[in-house]
Amino acid sequence: MNRRNFLKVSRESASLSAPPPPIGNLNLYTSGKLSKPELIHLFKRTMYGVKYSDLTQYSNKNLPEIIAQLLTNDATDPDLVLSQLPDKYWEAPFMDKLKADLFAGRIPYNLDKMVPPPPENYYNEEYYWPRDTRSEFWQVIDDDVPEGKPFVLSRGSEKSIVSKLSSGGYANIHRIDYSRWTSKLAWRYHQMILQQTSIREKMTLFWSNFFPTSSSKTYLGTYEGNFQHHNGYFYDQLLRFHSLGNYRTLLRKVTTHPQMLNFLDGIVNNVQNPNQNYGRELQEVYAIGLTPSAVDDGSSYTEQDVIELSRILSGWESDHAQYGLLRERFTPSKHDYGKTTSDTKKLSSFYNNKELGNHGITNTTYQLDTNGTKGKAELDEYFNLIFSDTRLQKIIAQNVIRKLYRYFVNTQITDEVESVIISGLVNEFIKQKFEIKPVLKMLFSSNHFFQIVNRGALIKPPVDHIVSMLREFEFKLSHPLRSDAFYSLGNMLNFSVIQDNGQPIEFSNAFGWRAYYDRPVYDRNWLNASSMVSRNYHFQTIIGGYLHTYTSRDFWKMDFDLVELCLKNFGNRARYDNTLAEDLLSWLVVVPLCSESKVRFQEKLKDHAMSKGSKLSDLFASYFEDPTNQYIKDRIQERIREALIYLNTTEEFHLI
Repeated sequence: MNRRNFLKVSRESASLSAPPPPIGNLNLYTSGKLSKPELIHLFKRTMYGVKYSDLTQYSNKNLPEIIAQLLTNDATDPDLVLSQLPDKYWEAPFMDKLKADLFAGRIPYNLDKMVPPPPENYYNEEYYWPRDTRSEFWQVIDDDVPEGKPFVLSRGSEKSIVSKLSSGGYANIHRIDYSRWTSKLAWRYHQMILQQTSIREKMTLFWSNFFPTSSSKTYLGTYEGNFQHHNGYFYDQLLRFHSLGNYRTLLRKVTTHPQMLNFLDGIVNNVQNPNQNYGRELQEVYAIGLTPSAVDDGSSYTEQDVIELSRILSGWESDHAQYGLLRERFTPSKHDYGKTTSDTKKLSSFYNNKELGNHGITNTTYQLDTNGTKGKAELDEYFNLIFSDTRLQKIIAQNVIRKLYRYFVNTQITDEVESVIISGLVNEFIKQKFEIKPVLKMLFSSNHFFQIVNRGALIKPPVDHIVSMLREFEFKLSHPLRSDAFYSLGNMLNFSVIQDNGQPIEFSNAFGWRAYYDRPVYDRNWLNASSMVSRNYHFQTIIGGYLHTYTSRDFWKMDFDLVELCLKNFGNRARYDNTLAEDLLSWLVVVPLCSESKVRFQEKLKDHAMSKGSKLSDLFASYFEDPTNQYIKDRIQERIREALIYLNTTEEFHLI
């Protein structure tokens, strides 16, 4: 495959006279087993890479069984956890019990399903990392306390903690804030790396891009701002728990979640100072879409609709008074009830001129709505409107389905795909009352999904590129119990995927990644001359076993036992010159290498500049004679590593 052709905007065949490939339909592809290429295609699209053990485990299962496993989600409901916490949850005796539980190895309040257990020893005297990286939950209370030291917190001592957080001035606060952010990133990436056979993490990232936020933006004060990353952690868990649930439910929860209220200025939207930011994005991005093509007359929502919806959304804010745990709160005095009892929110003809919010009270008599019941009801009125109207249902469903399709199948939606595939999925989505799982089941089981036209049709996003490598090659941290190594891994991954042409998991805009909205380029945004250089650099660095190339510190090393991995995956075939190349290529690429690239890949395995004359089979023979000979094993390891580094430079490797 020619690089210039690969990076062209058009993906059309060079032969314009060739008939277009069939797109298939939404009928069940097969009720039986999948071939190895079909299984790899399915797993690479729904997970981060394909562990060879997955291929072995699922090769004897039929497609419906595999889809059922992929669509499992055992994430814990964050609302359940939050409901079990007291308002000021670091006061004694609750805090004393929490610390006792943690020191005894017990995870309270079902948190074992939300976060991994803490490492045995994470305190490092040389490098100060103020909290355990494995759980955002108790990091808030563990600022400067080394593992194993007594911890006593008396009632009312939150004032001393505020003082401690602020004692070092801005630098101290920045340090704490940065470590919390790094901790959250490390935890998030580890959910991807350690995922089981489930689409959950791919869907969590999808919704992160669909509803983008950032923990770096805060209206909170110096002290409360240190807990914004904690809030972002619970937002991530919200997306994870509802990733395969109901779209209406998810949209409603996101709308008033403190993380979103903070990101799109909802917490400053009140009757005295209206802010239209979220009111606009709720329509333009999350619900209706930028260009609702389903409207017969071509109309769309209006600027007046943005204003009226912002009035409906006024009064919602983040209750950061509950230190360290940010909750949503509706404040009636800040809600725009209207100047008179007849002053309703009058929507445009796009919404059938619907009027919302006529509850018989005004903003001067908001005390009549002390509990905010009527104010809150206005938002539910809007949701009832858009999810009950047949025309609006179709518009919303199209907006979601098209984004799902571009994320999982193909960024190019032809007229035929629109009329057959998208239309069918939209109808199913509406029929299932906006349940996500049945739509994904239909899509991934369909004849269309497995058509040749869709295999290798997507360019591998940066997150896929990095995380897939770590999963497929089964990396291990040299010192997994050291939190500084854990932090460093999270930092490195985040830095890498941002440099590899920009796929952050926290955002600076409300539209997400360009690769899923920038028409007609879409996923080709992932690749250019600069990003290819970056991808090659990070791949070479990581496969070389280091989180950072500028340090030789042992605890920042990663272990890739490529020799044992190949033997485990391919058995005796791994001992031979050409068969290992064939097995690696059939596993790691979905589009066959061109003949020239394939030959070069084979040569990298067969011969190495530093060991000419030594066939791979001869090296393996020596290794089996003496498995303790580290020199021989290192020579084999270097062969495999060099071949993989070359593979990463081929265009085909970056297609999924």
